[in-house]
Order: sequence, then structure tokens, then C-alpha cells
Amino acid sequence: MQIILEIITKSLNNYLLFSGGYKKIVVLTAHDRRKIWNTK
Repeated sequence: MQIILEIITKSLNNYLLFSGGYKKIVVLTAHDRRKIWNTK
């Protein structure tokens, strides 16, 4: 049972890290898009 809990917490941590990084990438691309539109 302990091993299963450890696996779940590890996968949750990985998911949170991944989703956080993904959100950062989305924000960066949106910001870059705005810059591109402003320069045109």
C-alpha cells in the first residue's frame, strides 16, 4: 500500500510540474504573439 501511495504522489508531483511548465509556455507564447502583432 505504501508503494502505491508513493507512486501516486510522484505522478501527481510530475503532473503539477508539467502543467505549471505548460502554463508558463502558453503565457510566454501569448506574450510573444502580442509583441509580433504590435510590431506589424
